[in-house]
Amino acid sequence: LRISEALKLTLADVDLTNGVIKVIDGKGKKDRTIPINQNLKIQIQNYLANERPESTSGKFFARKSTGGLSSNFNSKTLAKAKADLNWTR
Repeated sequence: LRISEALKLTLADVDLTNGVIKVIDGKGKKDRTIPINQNLKIQIQNYLANERPESTSGKFFARKSTGGLSSNFNSKTLAKAKADLNWTR
């Protein structure tokens, strides 16, 4: 997923029963379906059960305070992860 697609992702777009993520209005305004492998399915189930805060927004990636994630929040989180991993690129 592209970052912008992930930020727009809703709970309804992630279909664990059929093992797909539906990207609506992605790059070039095109829809596409991305398969979910077993390892990712386990991570998604863990996120939904243990990490995702209660939110009424319907966004897949949510914060309790805002109901979603902003691109600024995402950039800061990725920068911190990069620094924690000592990545230079």
